[in-house]
Amino acid sequence: PHWHSLPLAVLAILQRRDRWYRWQRAAAHHRQHRQSLCASCITTFAVSSIINRRLSTVDVQNATLAGGVAIGASSNLKISPASALIIGTSAALVSTLGFNKLQPILEDKFNLHDSCGVHNLHGLPAILGSIAVTIAVAIPSNKGSVIYPKGDQQYLAQIGGASITLLVAHLSGLFVGAVLKRVPSGAGPATPPFRDHPFWTEATKED
Repeated sequence: PHWHSLPLAVLAILQRRDRWYRWQRAAAHHRQHRQSLCASCITTFAVSSIINRRLSTVDVQNATLAGGVAIGASSNLKISPASALIIGTSAALVSTLGFNKLQPILEDKFNLHDSCGVHNLHGLPAILGSIAVTIAVAIPSNKGSVIYPKGDQQYLAQIGGASITLLVAHLSGLFVGAVLKRVPSGAGPATPPFRDHPFWTEATKED
């Protein structure tokens, strides 16, 4: 990494959080988003510093937003601030541990590379969010003014929807992976994976 990688990464973090708050303003229920995001931000800084003995830029870039991912499905429900904080804290914990503990295992043992951190920022917190919304719709006091399409059986619909989504994600991922393995990259066999220089002009440090 070049000397300017960290400052640019920090600027990207600030931009992402600013845009996330802008997206929330368009929603009718954004209080839960703010609470969950605050919890995930605090938890990420704490857990990342404990695991790495210092802050990891990857964790701060990604796991701080995990609370917003996990609270999305239940944000229009009348859930309590404590529930939003628990969801945000849990999402950040799962996401940070995913980046630092689970991802190396997936790469070394199963040769599964997640170069953009999609699994740890969106996949794992989304599963947590599916569990959270399933529990939330089963509690009558959380309903508020929301009309459940399936009535008292809405929790079953949430379980079914999450299961179908996981199935489609796995099948489509296997299909795309199989296709990409058969498509020549054009970079040559001697080029290491995840390198940009065969296709892009890279910035270099001046002497």
